Amino acid sequence: MRIKRLFALLITVALLMTTLMSVSFAYESNDPSDFVIVYGVLTKYTGTDAVVTIPDGVIEIGGTAFGGNTKLTSVTIPNSVTKIGYGSFSGCTALTDVTIPNSVTTIASYNMSGFWYGAFSSCTSLKSVTIPNSMTYIGDFAFSNCTSLTDVTIPNSVTSTGEGIFAYCSALTSFVIPNSFTGISRDMFYNCTNLTNVTIP
Repeated sequence: MRIKRLFALLITVALLMTTLMSVSFAYESNDPSDFVIVYGVLTKYTGTDAVVTIPDGVIEIGGTAFGGNTKLTSVTIPNSVTKIGYGSFSGCTALTDVTIPNSVTTIASYNMSGFWYGAFSSCTSLKSVTIPNSMTYIGDFAFSNCTSLTDVTIPNSVTSTGEGIFAYCSALTSFVIPNSFTGISRDMFYNCTNLTNVTIP
């Protein structure tokens, strides 16, 4: 009787471990077929995962690759990426934080018929952004309409930005302009209604 109970217990534990491992795998891994990669450029993510790790070896996140993905909450960008394209994460309304690796030098933008596609524009849940020392240029309206953004620091490696990079960031209350800036871009803080403190070097 004891042997039967022990055997049943062992089977239960084995099944539980298998379930836990499968759940962990599903959470940590994304289906490779969900990434459309052409010559090192991630042109589109077609999956539905909330947490995404971009495959190592991708050198550029293409324009609108994740654009309009309302399920994405967190993304890990590998050190192989050097450029974040226009509108890459535009309209990812559930994205809460993003860390840009030291390999990235440019955040791009694009103007189509008078409408700017900023890389992270309208990420309305985005609260903080870490920009690395490798960055040299931030494109137009990159973080515009990120209405929850409160914490952002631009390093001294950045010498210029496009216009309106923080336009309509209504939660932004303070900002430190880096020593490297050669000038403040047009409409940089347009309609930042709660911005009360800007430190100019």
